[in-house]
Amino acid sequence: MNEQKQAPDASAISAELLELLRCPLTHKPVVLVDNELRCYESRKGYPIEDGIPVMLVEEARDLSENEIPESFRGQTPLTAPE
Repeated sequence: MNEQKQAPDASAISAELLELLRCPLTHKPVVLVDNELRCYESRKGYPIEDGIPVMLVEEARDLSENEIPESFRGQTPLTAPE
């Protein structure tokens, strides 16, 4: 019998943990979108691997303009806390 293990998805992140997580660039809260934690102020998307947030700038991807909510468009991305 060949059983496949399913990787934990983003729903494995508790609401309490999500409240604590911050973007390492801006120190602003992140939001959960699909299987990624996003900081719209820095325009970075941080992956979630095996249910664990990877909050490293070098592992983050740049968000495209169409992934940014209207309220953040046209703003200069933050790279340090205000």
